[in-house]
Amino acid sequence: MKGQQCFGGWMSMMLCVALVGSLGITVPAAAETYTSGLVNYFGGIPFAVAQEKGFYSAEGASILQRFYTSTEWYQALLNKKNDMIMVWSGSGLDLLLDGHPYVIVGAIHQDAGGVRMVIKQGTNPEEISRIGIPNDDATWKWVGWKYLQEAGQSLEGKRFITLTLEELTANFLNGRLPAVATVWSQDAETMVADGDGEIVFSNEDYPDTFLIVVAFEKERYAAMPKDDLKAFWRGMIAALEWINVPENLTECRTLLAEGSAREIVTGIETDEAFAEQLANHKYFRRDELQQVNAALRNTMQGLLDFRKEVLGMDIQDFNLEEWVDTSVLLEVLSEMP
Repeated sequence: MKGQQCFGGWMSMMLCVALVGSLGITVPAAAETYTSGLVNYFGGIPFAVAQEKGFYSAEGASILQRFYTSTEWYQALLNKKNDMIMVWSGSGLDLLLDGHPYVIVGAIHQDAGGVRMVIKQGTNPEEISRIGIPNDDATWKWVGWKYLQEAGQSLEGKRFITLTLEELTANFLNGRLPAVATVWSQDAETMVADGDGEIVFSNEDYPDTFLIVVAFEKERYAAMPKDDLKAFWRGMIAALEWINVPENLTECRTLLAEGSAREIVTGIETDEAFAEQLANHKYFRRDELQQVNAALRNTMQGLLDFRKEVLGMDIQDFNLEEWVDTSVLLEVLSEMP
């Protein structure tokens, strides 16, 4: 009896295959899976929402997401563990210049409130000789340069001191550093309250440098079917639109707390606290996605020019057309009603 059932099942399957072939029906191949390496940070929320709400799967995209600490993320980058990453636009450019082959395929939102530069009240910009930064890359040096430029000063005679965030705060409070750039607004508030500090820079006023971009490993990107990337973008756009609906705030916090991105919201216990953190990020709507990504290559060129002309970096034969390609995202946006 069992043999008859197996034989009958086999015959039914063969008949189905024959019928599909005779009717000229094409059976779609299973979606290829792409891995994304993300930092436990509010910039990763759209990725988590796209996964947890089913926006990826609804569009036929298969994305395996991995959330890391900053140190773990960089180690995964060095070991080429992921097909896709999320990074600041300026930091993404620095990765490219350091020889990490990623193609930037689009910007999804702006980090609009976390980065601050703080100086001691009454400090004359001319007297600043040292500026504390949390990472020795060009994006942080840009913060110091931008403040000084607007104060009528240059980087000549200035030195950047790289310390941990905790060390930056401690050295500002004890007076060893008169000027500090920090990534956490809470640290800046501590410097103001306890260290006689004054906030003189906020990244919300400079969106181009602090865009959050998506980048694919170059070889993986070259081999990727266009339809796979379009499916990813449709799922991501749906997630961005969902996040921007105020009524979804409570569900969004719960979704993150119970899913793979729970480290992002660790310690955030109320909707009010969650909303306060969300306010530091501008998740782009469709019209903003169109505007920002149509100009993204020009934006990146400006960041590249800063590295060449201000920092004096020796950059030869670097063509942004090879490394920035938002054409598929723009095509997806044009196809949407």
